[in-house]
Amino acid sequence: MLAMGVCERARAAAEREARVIEARVDAGRVEWRERLAIGSSGSGGVKIASVRLQAGATLRDLAALKRAALTLAAAEREVERARVILLEATTRRRAIEELRERKLEEWVADAARAEQRVIDDLVVSRHGRQSEDDEACSVEGAW
Repeated sequence: MLAMGVCERARAAAEREARVIEARVDAGRVEWRERLAIGSSGSGGVKIASVRLQAGATLRDLAALKRAALTLAAAEREVERARVILLEATTRRRAIEELRERKLEEWVADAARAEQRVIDDLVVSRHGRQSEDDEACSVEGAW
């Protein structure tokens, strides 16, 4: 369960990082388009150095986004692996609990049977003594 939480936190962090980079890429594209629009409609023209810098930043962000996507995919695989391990452990634990319950039920039933045998033996031996006492009384009474 703990490993599952660690993997899930790593996945969430990778997802947040990917979203931040994706937002940065989108903002860079908007800024790039605005600069191109301003440069083409204005009198000063397009500043190539500025566009080149923005293009470089966007390419760096796209590469970072790809790395973040790979990290996210690896984290999701780890989460799935941890989920499978947790499911197997839960299944084993449930099986052991069910076995323990069955053994307890068997033990209780065996104890009840043993107790019933003792009670039966006591009743039979008491009945045997009462029969002997009755016979002794009837023999003494005959005299």
